[in-house]
Amino acid sequence: MRREELISLISSQISVSHEQAGNFLEKLRIYPREAWDAGLPAGCELSDVYPWKFKRRFSLLRRPFIQIDKAENPKFLVSPLLVRQAIRYLTETSYEGEFSQEFFQTESMRRFCDHAVKRRSSSFVQRVSKKLESFGYQTRIDTKMSIFGASSTFGDVDILAWKTDPTTQVLVLECKALRNARSTSEILSQLNEFEGDADDKLARHLARVQWLTDNINVLQRFLKIDLTGFQAWVITSHTVPMQFIPKDMKKKSHFIDYSYLAEHFS
Repeated sequence: MRREELISLISSQISVSHEQAGNFLEKLRIYPREAWDAGLPAGCELSDVYPWKFKRRFSLLRRPFIQIDKAENPKFLVSPLLVRQAIRYLTETSYEGEFSQEFFQTESMRRFCDHAVKRRSSSFVQRVSKKLESFGYQTRIDTKMSIFGASSTFGDVDILAWKTDPTTQVLVLECKALRNARSTSEILSQLNEFEGDADDKLARHLARVQWLTDNINVLQRFLKIDLTGFQAWVITSHTVPMQFIPKDMKKKSHFIDYSYLAEHFS
């Protein structure tokens, strides 16, 4: 099928203008290049053509329309099944917030991605909270550190959970609905993001834990229970590489995935 014919077909089938259909095809086409690692479109990097990478911006699943020559009105190889699979993959993965913001070029899609991640995170916090309540804990979600007298820069505790029967237990929890790490590079990237160093994704949780440890009396008055300490955990939506870090390398917090909540807290 020639490009102009394909654009006309897209335009008629999804009721958009010829120009919009052309833009649609441009974003979803894969085309001949001088070399496998050359001639990439704007916004793509070499990592987007490495075959061992997932969620690449220049892959057949991301660009299901295959241009097979460089003519002025080039030929395309089109598989309806592949196109349907690719569109479903893009829409579902975008809706679930599984792509990083860097995957997209427009600010509107990056905002959508950010909103999707926040929605997924909020849903996971609610799920963890209800699970803990089923074990007899009282829970409080999104407790701002400023309530305790700390600076607002500390943010909030995702879940504060406590119970006094049969013994007093207090949990300070950070909940993370993380993307699956499916390759060596993704595992390393996730480990680097949660080292606990300044400005990484674990740093503020550790700062909150340290502040509450130093001001345990404030937490005690807030909960109205006798308290000598608490447990700090990072609860993840699934198994993550941080769970397998040796104990002597962990920085004052422990990782556990949702499936092990009953084993540790029931």
